[in-house]
This record gives sequence, C-alpha cells and structure tokens, in this order.
Amino acid sequence: MVPSVFDPSRLSIVICTKDRPADLARAIASIRASGDTGRMAEIVVVEEADNPREIPGIRYVHLPRSGRGFGYARNVGVREAHGDVILFIDDDCVAEQGWAEALCHPFLADPHVVGVAGAVLVKDCGLLGYAENILGFPGGGLRYLHDAQGRIVPTRYLSTCNCSYQRKAVLQAGGFNEDARLGGEDSLLAER
Repeated sequence: MVPSVFDPSRLSIVICTKDRPADLARAIASIRASGDTGRMAEIVVVEEADNPREIPGIRYVHLPRSGRGFGYARNVGVREAHGDVILFIDDDCVAEQGWAEALCHPFLADPHVVGVAGAVLVKDCGLLGYAENILGFPGGGLRYLHDAQGRIVPTRYLSTCNCSYQRKAVLQAGGFNEDARLGGEDSLLAER
C-alpha cells in the first residue's frame, strides 16, 4: 500500500531567483499555503544579487553577481539542500493546493521513479499563454495532461519551473549543465 503522506523531512524545495523579490515572496507564500508538506519542507532560496536579503524561516544562499546562469544556481541549491527528494519551482510560479504532495506521490508509488514533471499553466498572458497551455509548455501541455487521466505516465521533459527529482539521481547525472547559461539546463538534465 502506498502511504498517502510524504515525509516532509525528506523533502527540499529549491527556488533560484535574481532581482524579483515580489515574485519570490508570492512563490514562497503559495508553497506554504499549498498544504502540510509545503509548509513543513525545507525551502532553499539561491539568489544572485548585489544586496542579499535573507528571508526568515528559509535556507538562504547568496551568490555574488557572476552571470553563471541557472544551471550553476540549481547545482548550488542541490548541494545546499538536505532532502532526498528535491522539488524545483521558479520564483514567478504559484504552487496550487496539494502541489508538493502531487510531485512526491510518484516516488512513493514506484521506487524506480527518478523525476516527476508537474503541469505548468500560463495565466494572464493573452494569446501566447493560451497557446503554450494547449501546445505544451515543457512537459506536454493540456493534451498530455488530459491523455494521462491522472495516471503516472512516462515523460522525457521536466521543466524546473515545476518538477521534482531524487537528489541522488541529479548527482549521479552530474547535475545541471552550467554551460547552458540562457536556459535549457533542465531539459538537458532530464535527457541524461
């Protein structure tokens, strides 16, 4: 039988950010409001900033401005995190109710699962956002979600705006590609 609750002590949530304090505050508030797991898990914020501003109750890692990119920042987050499972969410994303539990349940259901992609729905972005929702933000879009019908299904695409990995799998794959400074480090890791 699969336990219905994930042990939050095994979970770290990593958020990488740069110059978006209002978005970051909204993301953290949404995580804490998303349920018991989100409220009790370790949250690690990795921020590249001139003026670091620690956040109470958050494991805060300051990176001096270096332009090393998100791959580097995510690797720092993985190294600093204590959890066996690491959830990634972008600073401009909002976690829905039950978010952390949904990204952790597949690990409980199948010990061979190494990563989980969550749905990403673009809100308030006009025609482009609507098209991304239909055609597929990394992870497959609404059609992919509809066809899955709530089942755990294989995917090759995990976008770090909403995904989770076994920490050991990230480390065994060599972490995120730090040369992909303009993005795509999440897709490159998922393929490995």
